[in-house]
Amino acid sequence: MDAPIVIKDYELRKERLEQQAKEEGRELNYDVEEEIRKRYNELRNKKIWGGPKRTNRFFKEIQLLEYAVEYLDNKKQQNTVKATNQGTTKQVALAFYYLREAKRFPRSASNTVDAKFIQFLSGRDYGEVRKRLGQPDKRGDDKSGRATKALIKDLEIVKEQLQEVGFIEGINLVKEDIEKLKNDLKTFNEH
Repeated sequence: MDAPIVIKDYELRKERLEQQAKEEGRELNYDVEEEIRKRYNELRNKKIWGGPKRTNRFFKEIQLLEYAVEYLDNKKQQNTVKATNQGTTKQVALAFYYLREAKRFPRSASNTVDAKFIQFLSGRDYGEVRKRLGQPDKRGDDKSGRATKALIKDLEIVKEQLQEVGFIEGINLVKEDIEKLKNDLKTFNEH
């Protein structure tokens, strides 16, 4: 998705101001995102006087700035998700499941205790983790095979993470389950 035109306008303005500051021998402190947010908040909080023409002009600018702010927020959120490199709750529960299956992690008295431990490690909501731990490979009603494909994708991600840490026993267990699921998919395709 391309940046909104407002952002491009502010970037051009920054370039002109930087050039002007350079010619005058001074330093410029101009942040495009900060300036867009400042102008957006300024217009939203301003009581607009001067009749319908003036109101419409500000209304249009507010809309353009609002779109730019949403774009910047989405971009920032995408960068944050990429930077954390964190698995989904289901992937975390699956990884924990394979640690247990390989007998490399002690079994506690309940999924609740395990979920609280995972919450401590990952920051994931313990209620969601507890649900996933009960049946980490649950696929729901899967007549089309879509849930099976999603589970295979999750297992591939878990397998990659287990490979990163060299957890051979866990990798082998995941591979076995992936093969079983792929066989299940073949039966979906046959029907």
